[in-house]
Amino acid sequence: MAVRSGVYALLGAEKFGADYVDTVVLYLGRGRLRMLNWLDIGTVRVRFRLINVSEISAARLLRSKNPADWVIAMLGKNGTKELRTILHRILALPAEQRGRLVAQLMALSGLRGVSERLKMEFKAAGMEIDIESNVLLRDIRDAGYAKGLAKGLAEGEAKGEAKGQARLLRSLLESKFGKMPAWATKRLAQASADDIARWGAKVLTARTIESALNGK
Repeated sequence: MAVRSGVYALLGAEKFGADYVDTVVLYLGRGRLRMLNWLDIGTVRVRFRLINVSEISAARLLRSKNPADWVIAMLGKNGTKELRTILHRILALPAEQRGRLVAQLMALSGLRGVSERLKMEFKAAGMEIDIESNVLLRDIRDAGYAKGLAKGLAEGEAKGEAKGQARLLRSLLESKFGKMPAWATKRLAQASADDIARWGAKVLTARTIESALNGK
């Protein structure tokens, strides 16, 4: 996590031209996470904050203008009490955005044990959701995808952001080594989020693009 957080910080600074980056990792669980929130490997040092999302006030998250924060609000302090407010805000959004957030809300509802209550809220709002006939939502509920989604949120939804991170990593590589060779371009296009995190850490000390990307 420390390596990934450091890479995200570098990529974010590169993308937005930031001089200061405050990295925060959200997690869900009882008590404090024992994972270290730092990494020190010589001249490279990484620090980030670990925050249990259940300690963040749901009301605070609902004040955000980012709809994604409204979904996370359900996991926050008193989040289940705000379930109706969260749902009605999401249902007022454009259809394309609404569909994605509803799926996330359904997924995370399993972590709070409010899946059935959420179904009732959908019905009260005049929106029928049949989980059993919806493959995606059924898998989210029954196959434990809710837990995987929560982990993805805590890690910055790495898989979904892999392509964007690859573009930023390419920019860093070209800044240091010049124009990308064809084999390196292909490797970046096929890379996973873990690959990008690992290669991003190597960019800092690599002398060649081959060593940064572990050879051809």
